[in-house]
Amino acid sequence: MSAAATNTRKWNVERLIDYLWESLEPRIQGELGEDVAVRVVAARQPDIRLNDVKIKGGVTEWKAALGEAIGDAMGDIEPEDFLNT
Repeated sequence: MSAAATNTRKWNVERLIDYLWESLEPRIQGELGEDVAVRVVAARQPDIRLNDVKIKGGVTEWKAALGEAIGDAMGDIEPEDFLNT
């Protein structure tokens, strides 16, 4: 029996965070204003924090819309672009 060689690749988290920030910042600022600071950070659990932000409409609806925007941005990802060799 021959042993199969495996190559484990890891996500380039910094590149992925930069991509998400660049994708999401214009959408968020378009909804909330250009003075809103957007930050994307690595975390074990998904979390959306809105610090000192006045939301038009309900927070629940806005978080759902933001979650959809994140899903859209993640759906456009080509894994090869974000995996280390």
